[in-house]
Amino acid sequence: MNDIRVIADQLQMWISPSGEVRYYVNDWYERVRDVIEVYVKEEWGAPALDSIRRAKVWFDSDGGIHVDRLKDDLTCEIIKSNVLRSLFPYG
Repeated sequence: MNDIRVIADQLQMWISPSGEVRYYVNDWYERVRDVIEVYVKEEWGAPALDSIRRAKVWFDSDGGIHVDRLKDDLTCEIIKSNVLRSLFPYG
């Protein structure tokens, strides 16, 4: 899990009608653009860039990172690891 204080300081909180707390990374694509574009260009089975860009990246109240609207597990893991690296560059 990641430090929720750092996440809360950098991202805006959203609370669902049921009380679920999420912190959306609205600029996630800008944070990982270089890696994703190389992956899509070089990986034969990668999803189309348009479908990747529709993904929603967010943290839960425990600091867990999630990717919605994207079914490809490898692409989700690439997004997660690179978003984490951009938010927590020193580990």
